[in-house]
Amino acid sequence: MVPPSGTYQWGRVRASDLPGNTEKEAKKKQLPLLPYEKTSREQAERFLSRYSLTQMPGVCAGRPAAVQVRVYVHELPPWSQRKDESAKGSTKYQDLSWREVDTLK
Repeated sequence: MVPPSGTYQWGRVRASDLPGNTEKEAKKKQLPLLPYEKTSREQAERFLSRYSLTQMPGVCAGRPAAVQVRVYVHELPPWSQRKDESAKGSTKYQDLSWREVDTLK
């Protein structure tokens, strides 16, 4: 289940944390991550980094030194506009930190 537009959470990585948000969204009070959320986020980032290595085996002659993942969040238009064909959502992204390949295996 996805919360209403503007509050999508991936372990508390909010869409409002991503670049390109309005000033109003930036002023919202941010809650600190709980310990299990930090662990969950770290595991997810590690998984995504390892998975990305399997998807591009020919990069850097098959021996990349590091990998970086970009996470995209697409927010749908509000439910009240679901029948309006001109209604558009927004797409935001966040670049995760670089990870050395040796630490992922």
